[in-house]
Amino acid sequence: MKKRIRRPPEPQDLATYLCGSMEGAFANESPDISNIWTRLRSATRRLRSKINVSWVNEDGQMTLCLNGFVLQRGVAEYALRNSIREYYRQKLIAKPDQGKVYEITSATNPPNHFLRNGDFTRFADWRFIHRARLDCVPLNGSQRFGNKNRKCRRCGYANETLPHVLCHFKPNFVAITKRHNAIQDRLVRAFNHPASTTVRINQSVPGLDGSLRPDFVAVNDTCKTVAIIDVTMPFENRYAAFQAARQEKQKEYAPLAEHYNRLGYSVFLDAFIVGSLGGWDPANDRIINQLKLGHSYCRLMRKLMVSDAIRWSRDIYIEHLSGIRQYRDTGDTRSG
Repeated sequence: MKKRIRRPPEPQDLATYLCGSMEGAFANESPDISNIWTRLRSATRRLRSKINVSWVNEDGQMTLCLNGFVLQRGVAEYALRNSIREYYRQKLIAKPDQGKVYEITSATNPPNHFLRNGDFTRFADWRFIHRARLDCVPLNGSQRFGNKNRKCRRCGYANETLPHVLCHFKPNFVAITKRHNAIQDRLVRAFNHPASTTVRINQSVPGLDGSLRPDFVAVNDTCKTVAIIDVTMPFENRYAAFQAARQEKQKEYAPLAEHYNRLGYSVFLDAFIVGSLGGWDPANDRIINQLKLGHSYCRLMRKLMVSDAIRWSRDIYIEHLSGIRQYRDTGDTRSG
């Protein structure tokens, strides 16, 4: 370093050098050959383009800092690796197309439970889900360049996008309903209700408009409590799509909640949301707590629901492209 700055170095000069400074005396061309210190300097410069890492001289000791906090030797590698991962995660989320799904799926663990060992996931689902979450599937509406035809190959809709195929294409509604019912059935099976509780699944409530048919209503006449839950599976168009879906369901079933309030019941009304590409809404946990579902089983249930959503969405997508039915029709067409 003495040769580079052309004067005897001071203690602070070493920290400035390791931080990769190219200003002042450090702008001089270096005659040094590569060694551990030049490699450390280069590595620090590369990291500083992504994260706030620096070297500080404290009482003659060189200390590595991340975001202004001193890193201890035992956790430095772990902290740097996590910071780089978070940098790339935020960079991906910021992308207008690829980031909209990952804003949701990267926020919690259940949507990614299958990445390491493939639990509850077919190989066909594995091949589909990564491209789908990145919006890299070969649909007409996914083309980002040129002036090619973007219309739906089946119905002529103006833009053949993945949300259109998985959530809005009417000929797919039977499979979309089956996907919804797969999530609903797992929630119902997890609810171990006492004898004093009456449970209605996708049924109208006596004494009220018959058009309101929530997926799950649990009425406890002893405690005078009512839980009204409706399962919905929007496309993961950022977390705002989940919030909008919840508000829509709460507005839709508000008359039912008011009906039970007039009867003196304490009402809990909410939407249970799983995305069509396996996104998990963290707000589902308050429903799990309200229904007092077993925590041990719910860890498994979250994974199964995510895998169910991915499996059905893959089948819907392949049927849309090929025209070949991907599932066995059992006649279960309950409304979702």
